[in-house]
Formats: sequence, structure tokens, C-alpha cells
Amino acid sequence: LHSLIKLEVEEFEDIKSGYRINFHFDENPYFENKVLTKEFHLNSAAASENGDWPASTSTPIQWKEGKNLLKQLLTKPYANKKKRNSEYKTFFDWFSDNTDPVNDEIAELIKDDLWPN
Repeated sequence: LHSLIKLEVEEFEDIKSGYRINFHFDENPYFENKVLTKEFHLNSAAASENGDWPASTSTPIQWKEGKNLLKQLLTKPYANKKKRNSEYKTFFDWFSDNTDPVNDEIAELIKDDLWPN
């Protein structure tokens, strides 16, 4: 995340319908995207299918050749030769996963506590 240069939260016109979080990045060695966006839709048909949890979507990450951090973190051994503990998630795990309701709690923290509104 050294290349993250700006974070912004945009509420939809109907603020009760959801919001998006835009992560702006400088040129970096890992992916091509300048902006990664994750949207959370409240009170939508997709949200109803998930129970009370908002439905989320995210920009596909355009990884540079051989730089997909999601794949590298799962296969690359650490210096002490232990495998990565799958209980701990990275930013990219959170960003790419649109099925886990815990992700919505993280988004709420970003929107309500990190974003100056």
C-alpha cells in the first residue's frame, strides 16, 4: 500500500442505497489500475439474498505479469518457512472478496472512522 495516494468515499445519490470507496494509487510494480473501487449496495435485491448484509462489488485488479500478490502470498514461504496463516487477510484479500460480510464491517470502519466527512 506504499503507492496509495488518496482515499475517498462517495455516497450514492440516495445515501440509504449505498456508497463506494475509491483507492487511488500511484504507478507501482504490482498492478495497472490507477483507481480501485469497492461498492456497497444497501437495500438492494442482491443484499436481500445475502440476508441483511450489503452486497458488494469491486474493480477487477489488473495484475502485472508475475505480480499477483494474492497468489504469491498463498504460495511464497516466509523466512521461517511457515505458511501464511489464512486467518489473517491482506488489503487485497478484503478488496477482492465480495462474499464475506466481515468485509462490510471493514468498509464501515473506513467510511465512518477514516474518511473525514
